[in-house]
Amino acid sequence: MNARRGMGVAFVISATLSACGIGAEDSPRDIPTKELAAAESDSLAVSGTGQRLWMIAPTSPGDQPLLRAVNRDPAATPADLIKLLLAGVTLPERRERISTAIPLDTELIQAKLLGDGLLLIDLSDDFLKVSDDLLVDAVAQIVFTGSEFDGVDRIQLLIDGEPREWVRGNDTPTSEPLTVFDFPKHIATSQPDFPAVPSPEQPTST
Repeated sequence: MNARRGMGVAFVISATLSACGIGAEDSPRDIPTKELAAAESDSLAVSGTGQRLWMIAPTSPGDQPLLRAVNRDPAATPADLIKLLLAGVTLPERRERISTAIPLDTELIQAKLLGDGLLLIDLSDDFLKVSDDLLVDAVAQIVFTGSEFDGVDRIQLLIDGEPREWVRGNDTPTSEPLTVFDFPKHIATSQPDFPAVPSPEQPTST
């Protein structure tokens, strides 16, 4: 009786799978581009997953470009994360009018953790091909993205191995390592956790 019932269940399952068109594939198949784009778009819609890159959010004509975080799969090293940034926006992001200020032919020479929260990022001089009015945004993209990696809070940005002065968000130049706090008005969604301003001490009564 049990054997006959088991055969019946197996027949029902087999018939159901056949009706649904589900079958084993003998070899891998290419996923259509539309399916890949949809899957990628869905992954970007999930907040807080994976490592983040900072791109340029859509803006109206005349508005200051602002940064927006987009998600990627977790990167194993800071170099991997910066390479993802240099690769530019994805097709779904482009459809949402998200862009990058970083020239796409920019190459990463090295990204090296120096300790004490300092990440050295050395880029090819193609990075400087960006127009002057977008250079601050491109630098901010590098700083915010590099700071996404665990333990990094300062970025030393070099060009072809040479240090140089960079303009911060308040239009002042510096040759010191850069932090996200140098670009307080460059975020479209939320401000970073800036140090709290201490409250004035209240007089104590005796």
